[in-house]
Amino acid sequence: RLIGLAFFHDMSHREIAACVQMPIGTVKSHIRRGLQSLRHVIELQVNDER
Repeated sequence: RLIGLAFFHDMSHREIAACVQMPIGTVKSHIRRGLQSLRHVIELQVNDER
């Protein structure tokens, strides 16, 4: 959800934190972990296609 707000709704970390009522540090870490997970899944998919 946070990644969607950041990238599809073009919201800043500060705006997201206010919207979901979370500390900004938590928002940043959730987005970072979500992007890491997404990157990992994409890498697995690419490797499976080879």
